[in-house]
Amino acid sequence: MSALVVGLASPDHTSQKVWGLVGAAGYGCAALVAARSSTPWARTPAVVAVTGAAAVPLLYLSVIGRAQMEVGVVERAAELLFSTGTPYNPAPHAVRDFNPYLPGMALFGIPHLLFGDTPFAGARVWFLVGFLAAVAGAVRVLTRGGALATGPSGTTRGASAGLTGALWLIACPVVALPLSIGGVDPPVIGLLCLALAFTQRGHAGRAGLVVGVAPF
Repeated sequence: MSALVVGLASPDHTSQKVWGLVGAAGYGCAALVAARSSTPWARTPAVVAVTGAAAVPLLYLSVIGRAQMEVGVVERAAELLFSTGTPYNPAPHAVRDFNPYLPGMALFGIPHLLFGDTPFAGARVWFLVGFLAAVAGAVRVLTRGGALATGPSGTTRGASAGLTGALWLIACPVVALPLSIGGVDPPVIGLLCLALAFTQRGHAGRAGLVVGVAPF
C-alpha cells in the first residue's frame, strides 16, 4: 500500500513514481505468494518482494539514467576530490553544486569517474554494493560460531534465517525505495545493522568503530 501511495502521489517523470508503481506490483505478488505459504515470513515471498520492489526498479532506472540528485552530487564530489584535492565546490551557485556529505561519501563516485556514464558505474549501484556488503557482514557476525543448530541436511539454520531476514530488510519500503532511486542512506543503514550485530555478539569496541565510520 505504501508503494502504491508513493507511486500515485509522486509527480510524473520522477524516479519515486516509477518505484512506487513497480514496487506496488512487486509487493502485491509477494503478498499472494505469502498467502499460500505455511511459514510466516518465508524466504520465497521475500525473494519476490526484493525482485519486484528493489531489483526491477533499480535496473530500469539505471538503464534509463534517472536517479536522485544525490547520485550526481556524489559523482561530482569524486571528480572534485581527484582534481582539486577536496570533494567540495568552493563556490556553489545552485543546489546541485552543494555537497552536504562527509568526505568518505565521495568514494562511491569513483567508479563513475573511472568508467564514465555506463549504467553500472553510477554511484547508485555502489551505494547498493556498500549496503549489501555491510548487511552480509552483519549476517555473518550473527550466525557464525559453533553454538548454532544445524538442520537434517547439515545446513546451518541460523545462516538460513539470517539470509531470509536480510531479504526482508531489503524488501522493506523504507530501504527498497532509496536503494532503487539512488539515495545515500542505504550504506549507512547497512553499517548500522553491522554495528548492531557486533553489539549483539558482545563486541562493543567493533560496534563503536563501525558506528564511527557509518556517517562517512
